[in-house]
Amino acid sequence: LTDSSVLNNHSSKVVLNKIIEITKNKHKPDSIACAICLILLENKNIITCNLIKNKINIFCTNQTFQNFINDWYKQDKKNISKLYAEFKSINFPDNALDFAGYIYESIRSVADKSQSGAYFTPSRITKEIIIPSDEYVIDPCSGTGSLILNIVRKNHDPQKILLRDIDLTALRIAKVNFVLFFGSCDKLINTKIVDITNPETTIPDYCNHIITNPPYGLKLNSGQKRKLIKSYPEIKSAESFSI
Repeated sequence: LTDSSVLNNHSSKVVLNKIIEITKNKHKPDSIACAICLILLENKNIITCNLIKNKINIFCTNQTFQNFINDWYKQDKKNISKLYAEFKSINFPDNALDFAGYIYESIRSVADKSQSGAYFTPSRITKEIIIPSDEYVIDPCSGTGSLILNIVRKNHDPQKILLRDIDLTALRIAKVNFVLFFGSCDKLINTKIVDITNPETTIPDYCNHIITNPPYGLKLNSGQKRKLIKSYPEIKSAESFSI
């Protein structure tokens, strides 16, 4: 079990153990995350799911968000349908921020998380950060968005929240997280797959705030290291933590 603020909730631990028992490490984390997100969205009446003959028909008032969910579901629809049916009997927590991200982090292997530096940020360190609701904020190493999720208020414009990461599943969860947070899919946050370690990566000039927890422990290959050290002569060490 990962050291997450969600773990303070006993019911979250129970749910995680049930999911591990059901999946038995036989399903891809992306598919597990998708099935969980479908149920969380359905529980909040943001989408409607009809399971008919091992196929889920998904309906949503926002066509863009519906297309996003459908595209995710179609990646592994047979297994996601099966997981969705089995997870329906689980009593998911109602208001746990980034619950799907907590599950996703917990079911990934330690080796996988270590390789990508994908250890999520405890919410307690963000309590004193305040962002005006009309300003742009970006997290260039966002994961599932938990850092910004624990900072912004309900009146923030979702379209002024930008999340970037190399992990597609994490960004998918992040988009769902903010729809659940705002209780609406009318406006969506901006997500994009971006490698922050690429010297050519830029952050839009209009962003007022950059708030992030860099992926310390990320394994960089020799080519990446040479490129970064050449681009940033201030770097005096080839060790990834220093970079």
